[in-house]
Amino acid sequence: RGTWRIEVKGDPDAPALASTTVLVEDFIPDRIAVELEMNEGALRLNAPAFVRVDAQYLFGAPGADLVVEGDLRIQRRDTVEGWPGFLFGRHDAQFSSQRSYFDGGRTDAAGQAQAALSWPEVTAEGVLLEAVTTVRVSDGGGRPVERFVTRPVAPEGAVIGIRPGFDDVLPEGGTASF
Repeated sequence: RGTWRIEVKGDPDAPALASTTVLVEDFIPDRIAVELEMNEGALRLNAPAFVRVDAQYLFGAPGADLVVEGDLRIQRRDTVEGWPGFLFGRHDAQFSSQRSYFDGGRTDAAGQAQAALSWPEVTAEGVLLEAVTTVRVSDGGGRPVERFVTRPVAPEGAVIGIRPGFDDVLPEGGTASF
């Protein structure tokens, strides 16, 4: 424990190229268990989606009246379950992850809550997507416990998959098979 200094050196005898100070403190384990539940299967962009939260104190009491919040991150994916080795979506299509925040309110007397997800604005033509829902439940002391669940997002139209007949790269002048 304590304050530590980290230095990056290119030569052990030369001055540091960069340095920073960090504070190392005791680790405090989680006080609550948080479980998330969402419907199985793919989500649809801009269609209502919900995450159910179950928060229970580790000493047995329900996690009542705890703050629930989180975010929904939409990111690119190129695989589809059940189609090993295939790649989907246009490799040259540009897509940057998008994120939106949601307020899940508070847990009820049984430690349960349901949060409506807030979709970010997404334009993703020719790209497969997945939704990563991260939920934070703050214990009585305000310390958050974070959990996440990932679901695919259903494509808007038909999707083409291709299975390369080679590993990551080809030698110069090699023949690519698909």
